[in-house]
Amino acid sequence: MESNTNINTSPRFYMSENGVVNEDNNIPKVSINELNNYKKFIFKEDLTKGTSVPSSKHSWSSGDYDIDGSSKSATLFTNKYFTDIVGKDLEITAGSSNDVIVDLVHKGTFIQEVTYTFTIDAGETLSETISSKHLGDFKNSDNFYFRFNSNPMGKSFSVIGSFSK
Repeated sequence: MESNTNINTSPRFYMSENGVVNEDNNIPKVSINELNNYKKFIFKEDLTKGTSVPSSKHSWSSGDYDIDGSSKSATLFTNKYFTDIVGKDLEITAGSSNDVIVDLVHKGTFIQEVTYTFTIDAGETLSETISSKHLGDFKNSDNFYFRFNSNPMGKSFSVIGSFSK
C-alpha cells in the first residue's frame, strides 16, 4: 500500500476501500474578499446547493421567529431569511460555554455580506432593536438572515431567543 505523507496536514480524513480520503476536498470553497473579518463571502455558483444559507422566507404574519440551537463546532444559520426587519426585536441568550458571535447577513443572489456583528458573552443576553444602522448600505425590503459562531471559533456554543415584531 502506498503511503501518503500529507495525511496530517488535513484535519478531516477517513479510510475507504481506495485508501485515505481527504474530507477537506468535499467542503464547499468560498472566495473571501476581505480576509481579516470575513465581511463578504461569495459562493461559487456550482456550490450553492447544500449550504446552510436559508432558502425560504419567514412570514411575519405567522408570528415571531424562535431561535434555539447548539453546535460543537459548526456555524449555525437561521433556517429562514427575513425582510422588513427595521423595528424588530432581537433577543438572544448565549449558553454558558463560550461567547457567541451573531452576524446579520444580507442575502444576495451570489454575494452574502455581513452588515452588522453582535458579540454576546457566555451566559449573557443580547437585546437589540434592529435599526437602519444594522443594514449597512442595504434596504429594509432586502433579504437578511442571522449566522452564529462561537468565540473562539470552532468551540461548542448554544443560543436561544427570538426575533420578534
